[in-house]
Amino acid sequence: MADPNLLSYSTLQELQGCPRKFELNKLLAHKQIEVDDEPVDFAFGHAVAAGVQDYLLNGDRAKALLACFMNWKAPYLDEKEKKKKSIYYAAFAVEKFIYEKEMLLKDWELLTFNGVPAIELSFLIELPAQKKYRGDIDAVLCHKTTKKIMVLEIKTTGFSNVDEAIYKNSAQAVGYGVVLDQIAPNSTSYDVLYLVYQCGSMAWITMPFVKTRVQKALWIKDVLSDVQVLQMYEKQAHFPKRGQHCFSFFKRCAHYDYCGSSNEALGLGVGKQAEVREQELRRFALPHYQFKFTLSQILSTQMSLTQTHN
Repeated sequence: MADPNLLSYSTLQELQGCPRKFELNKLLAHKQIEVDDEPVDFAFGHAVAAGVQDYLLNGDRAKALLACFMNWKAPYLDEKEKKKKSIYYAAFAVEKFIYEKEMLLKDWELLTFNGVPAIELSFLIELPAQKKYRGDIDAVLCHKTTKKIMVLEIKTTGFSNVDEAIYKNSAQAVGYGVVLDQIAPNSTSYDVLYLVYQCGSMAWITMPFVKTRVQKALWIKDVLSDVQVLQMYEKQAHFPKRGQHCFSFFKRCAHYDYCGSSNEALGLGVGKQAEVREQELRRFALPHYQFKFTLSQILSTQMSLTQTHN
């Protein structure tokens, strides 16, 4: 983890699920050994998304498959046969997307911002209390005829039955819409298309959802509420432990054996916390983001768009 004040969709999920896990992930990040290997599940998702994104960008099968292989961050022989997850299954998923692209995204093409293709767009929003919210948008598409903008989210799942409830109300894509309002013209609503690869059936499915301006306003309020809760935990120097999250995704939490100990007992007292924070701030002092905004800019844009479309 980088800057202790840096938040994202995934870290806020951690905060909401188990604040103690959130705290320890921040404080122990400097002790984690950086390695190239990742669990097969994560490696599979990254590799498939990279291949799909590359094909959207270049339209070249060989380059897309190379991107898939280059972004596999687990040993090449590692696999989960029952889940149909391996580097070879990932390559098959990319091949199938290439074969079905015209059916899946028939009327859409990749958008460009000032000549820059809208792939992996990175952004940073400055929030109160020196907090910041970061994210990366998989891709932004534009309708060939209407020029309507659509956010593309690339997902992989082991579920045999993909219920729309998994994605419909996800805050992640709503936040992307707030960012798009800052960098491109938008209407009162926009589409989010979840492009989901079902590993078991080895099939791609699409799930389109419309996100409204009301949802964007609520997203801003939700993020600010999370910041207030985080400030409260920091002020009290107490991040509650939620036992119901000690076991998830078929395994124990990485902090299970010691999360009940105090920070001082773990060598993470106030002095050490300040040292860790300083180290991380120096190390990640100049991260690169394609777009940076303040909360004031976000609010001003949303108010302006609301008045324009009323």
